[in-house]
Amino acid sequence: MAPKKQQPKVEEEVVVQESEDEPEEPEILTKCLRAPGQLFYGEVKAGYKQRKGRWIRHGKGQQIMTAVTPMGLGPNQRPAFETLVVSIYEGAWEEDVPCGEGRYRWSDGSSYEGNFEQGRMHGQGRF
Repeated sequence: MAPKKQQPKVEEEVVVQESEDEPEEPEILTKCLRAPGQLFYGEVKAGYKQRKGRWIRHGKGQQIMTAVTPMGLGPNQRPAFETLVVSIYEGAWEEDVPCGEGRYRWSDGSSYEGNFEQGRMHGQGRF
């Protein structure tokens, strides 16, 4: 019996030719940028310094709701204001609304800890 001939290995080489007709990348791009607890969807100019869009809360985070109330005149005889914490939400966010496990605390000391869906208390929880 004659020995088997080894087949030579054939390697494919794919050559990609760049076309001069392809459009250049636009100066303004739509990007998704991340910061702790936030996502940014919108238009971003080269260098990411000028942004046009909005930040969307997503993931774990905290939101503090405040109210500003007048206090009368301050020591310099100009109107003075006080910032009051009305409520605090700590927990999961999805598409810019509370969703999932979280805790909501009001200024009177009451709180709700449990599930949220579409920004509202939902399902199991403790008030």
